Amino acid sequence: MRVSQFVGRQRLQILLPQIHVSGDRVTEGELQKAVPDKIDQLFCDILRGAAEQIHIHVDDNIFPKRKSTGTADELIVQYEPLAFVLSDPVTRQHLGGRVEGEDGKDAWGTTFHWKKGDHAAIPYITPENVVCPDITEWQKYCKKPNTLFPEEDWKQAEEDAEKIRQEGTHLVSVLMATGLFEQLHFLMGFEDTLLNFIMEPDSVHELLDYIMEYRMSMAEELIRHIKPDVVLSHDDWGAKDRLFMDPDTYREFFKDRYEKLYRHIKEVGREVGKDIIVIHHADSHCAEIIDDMADMHIDIWQGALPSNDIPALQRHLMGRKPYLMGGIDAGIVDNPFATEEEVRKEVQRAIHDSEGLPGFIPCITYGLPESIRPGIFEMISEEIEKYNQSKK
Repeated sequence: MRVSQFVGRQRLQILLPQIHVSGDRVTEGELQKAVPDKIDQLFCDILRGAAEQIHIHVDDNIFPKRKSTGTADELIVQYEPLAFVLSDPVTRQHLGGRVEGEDGKDAWGTTFHWKKGDHAAIPYITPENVVCPDITEWQKYCKKPNTLFPEEDWKQAEEDAEKIRQEGTHLVSVLMATGLFEQLHFLMGFEDTLLNFIMEPDSVHELLDYIMEYRMSMAEELIRHIKPDVVLSHDDWGAKDRLFMDPDTYREFFKDRYEKLYRHIKEVGREVGKDIIVIHHADSHCAEIIDDMADMHIDIWQGALPSNDIPALQRHLMGRKPYLMGGIDAGIVDNPFATEEEVRKEVQRAIHDSEGLPGFIPCITYGLPESIRPGIFEMISEEIEKYNQSKK
């Protein structure tokens, strides 16, 4: 799969990873008839979610002859189609309190520690600074941040988004960091969060509903002001080899809420003329809930670790959502002792393991287009491009 190119605002050319209509080639008329249920949904979403005035031109040369695998040769290169707008007041507030070399507090009151020279800040929760020491009294301790800002505070973000649309080379994308599970353990610590699922489930449900109010409003404000094509939402649900909780516990506390949140994102998107692509970041082991992700309206699972057995998930999904974005082991490629040869071999392995199977975007598993070691993200992209060139 690969977004091959955008030319100004007049032409969008794409390669589809899976063509379900009859025949070897697809005409513009067939494409229009096939949308949305006969052609790979991700790229239908991209077509509909691109800037409103882009004119879609489709001809036979765009679509390669159908292969027995039903897949195209080229791959999307990591975050290649996306351009992020991070200058809005909601995101700036939400990511506040993180200053290198200092301890600070975010808008919820969580303390963050950023050691000088480290890549990023981490929550630093102790008995002395914990925001919510007793979940049965969460109303006393937890105060959700404001999401309603004056219109002038949105001006820079709106201008940034419009510039991306005018350039016509990327999809306007916004970030919703710190999801429901992460916000819980940011407020009370990791161990207490897991214990409270068992010991105080009613209070956990109440607090999650309160956090949901914030997330729903955050999403709506971002969409109505920025009108994005893509929403990237973060929430890590597992470790490298397992979920942080059993699947039934996950479903009890999170599935319905995420279904509601992501459905809300798509509904508000349609109100502003956008068919929004929902990308959920979880650089975790989540294979046990892959079908739940589909129920939650997740279009792409970003951060899919190799330990999930990505080819097996691809065979299970066979082109259905969510598409899997990741597969490249950060423990190898971003290891300070890794050689260039080892980095490139890991990228080649990820591509080879999924070759011929639909619904895979090779990518570093981090939640934004970056790496800790300088140049590693670019090296990964270069290796994926080298594969694409070999298929031409």
